[in-house]
Amino acid sequence: MLRLTPPEVFQLSYGINTNKMANTLSPIKEAVEIGPPTPSRQNEDISIRINGKDQRFK
Repeated sequence: MLRLTPPEVFQLSYGINTNKMANTLSPIKEAVEIGPPTPSRQNEDISIRINGKDQRFK
């Protein structure tokens, strides 16, 4: 939903700069799931893949 929501919506809702928001989200080209891990995966590292590049968080 982030990449499909027009930056103007974020500006009106949260006072976010539309150009900065558009530039920040522009690398996202595919679906990204955002939310807490399921109970069985709560102790695992969090991994985010954007355009084939993995980012891991503990």
